[in-house]
Amino acid sequence: MSSTTPSIISDGDTGGKEKTARRSTTRSANTGGQVKQQVSKQLESMREKLELRPAHWQSSIDGEKTISTPSETQADTLAPIFPVLDSSLLPARVADVDIALEWMIELFHEYHANYHPHLPIINPTIPIETIYTESPLLFKTILFIVTRHNAHSMSRDFHKQLVDPIRKSIADLSINPNNSALDMGIQALLLLGSWPLPFGKQSDDGSWLYCGIATHLAMQNGFHRPGFAQEFREKCFSRDDLKVRTVSWIACFLINFSLSLKLGVPCTITPDFTIRNPSVELPPKLKHHLMIATACSNFIPALSNNPFSATGLIEPSSRWSLVQLFDSELEALLTSNPSFPESEILLLTNRLHIQTFVMHEDIQSTVGSLETSGVMIKAFRTAVKLITVISSERKKGVLQYYPTYINRSLVFASLWLLKLIAFSHTREPSPLLDTQAIETAENHIREAFTLLEGFSVVDEDESMRAAKFVEIIGGGGKSANGWWGKSVRMRSRMGSGLYYDAIWEKKEIERAELKSVGTAEGEHGNGSGSRDGDGENGENTSASTGRSPFCNFNISTDNEAAEVQNNRDIPTVEVHPPEGATWNWADLDAVPIDQSFWGMLGDRDGFVSWDNPWDIFGLNPPPIES
Repeated sequence: MSSTTPSIISDGDTGGKEKTARRSTTRSANTGGQVKQQVSKQLESMREKLELRPAHWQSSIDGEKTISTPSETQADTLAPIFPVLDSSLLPARVADVDIALEWMIELFHEYHANYHPHLPIINPTIPIETIYTESPLLFKTILFIVTRHNAHSMSRDFHKQLVDPIRKSIADLSINPNNSALDMGIQALLLLGSWPLPFGKQSDDGSWLYCGIATHLAMQNGFHRPGFAQEFREKCFSRDDLKVRTVSWIACFLINFSLSLKLGVPCTITPDFTIRNPSVELPPKLKHHLMIATACSNFIPALSNNPFSATGLIEPSSRWSLVQLFDSELEALLTSNPSFPESEILLLTNRLHIQTFVMHEDIQSTVGSLETSGVMIKAFRTAVKLITVISSERKKGVLQYYPTYINRSLVFASLWLLKLIAFSHTREPSPLLDTQAIETAENHIREAFTLLEGFSVVDEDESMRAAKFVEIIGGGGKSANGWWGKSVRMRSRMGSGLYYDAIWEKKEIERAELKSVGTAEGEHGNGSGSRDGDGENGENTSASTGRSPFCNFNISTDNEAAEVQNNRDIPTVEVHPPEGATWNWADLDAVPIDQSFWGMLGDRDGFVSWDNPWDIFGLNPPPIES
């Protein structure tokens, strides 16, 4: 295949021998044609409507009309920041903590100086007492965000004390959303999507839920149609009201897209007219963020939101072509447009997510390692630059004020570098990276670990857990089942597949350690396991533990059954329905598995026939007959 950007759909791609007439011939043919048509339409739509060239992106974001006039903008600049007009309305005690008026004002001013520029959705000229009386949730949220890194001796305890009152206020907003300060409540939820409440594990992070509440409340009240606000709420709206609603809706999209990227799920907001053509003058930094998110929110679904595929992925040749196209567009945007460090971090992170799609086994086997090496070298440069830009922000003394997406960016860049180092070792005598590049990668991984540790505030917070994750997964680079030198196994998590693959590997390492300890105790210290997973005894961690990383069912390690079509070491599953359970699910015959994890074990044309219909969720499919 040529190194230049190929056509999106190859005319000669008919599926070859793998398209058989075993089952639903017409359905398979129609499905393939629909996928091709869909991809073609998506690309054509992006070329014509999204205006892929960076110069066009800029013009589409600027819009033709603005609500704010120069005189209004100047007036906002000259207005006092978070003034206090009537201090008697402010509390002397918040969350069971005494708070002096001077310190409260200081905290709000610090929020405006250090945090507001990252998500400028609050009108900073509103008096503090107005925020407190109309939206206690927003009032406490601002204090919570600022006290995370505030130098005051009481900040740490105050920060912890605010968590439960904020959660209670969120519950109150969910129960009674139709209050006069709905816009402030939505803004508070969006801020918590960027600076979340503490959580013990990723599944406990409420950011995605809070963003969903904010998005639905905003849509229910017409924030996505600011010019027709009266059709959603029977009240008169001022020009400032319409500006707040527009910016809040744009923030809903930005936070939604950022969190969906983190979770590896589709963004639930499609860029609409208000997002593409905002009728207000946006701050330059927010405008850059919107430009990047609008483009990438169309790029990533084009690769991974195929309705005719169980994983959402489009077929390999089209996916490979789109990855090259989208990557070149983001590279052009990066090099031809001045940007802010925050925008550059977002752009580089999104680019790594798109480049991750080349790590799938079907692309590696279909396109070839030599063709994909070019994108992987670009990913190396992207990851190194991403860590470098973040490090420069730490040297400026501003990194601590960033939203917590910075944690995921550092982890993701580190995982890419670890993966590339391993790929280099597996491709001897023609390694992907030379000795100097490998040394550069290792230095930047260490820098990412240091940055994550420095971003941490208390033990076991998200940043510290992220740092330990990089340390554990980095130490296991030579471990277990050779994961580092293989393709990305997670296929339904979009560009985040590499991250969740690493979580799987981390669990495998931990299982190997537990087995090693158990063996040592059972054999009086003569266990054969290795803590780091090195050596022959660490090569088959999955099989030795007898547990699947996806479910708690026993797995069979029979060698013949383990030979799947892509020759990867994926064990089959022995299905044992729960004791006493009765199942009456619909017939799942000819369910379109396509390229899903379990579909790799089935028919090559993407369909399998399940004789056992009780597991509709696909967690424990029956053994595939050879």
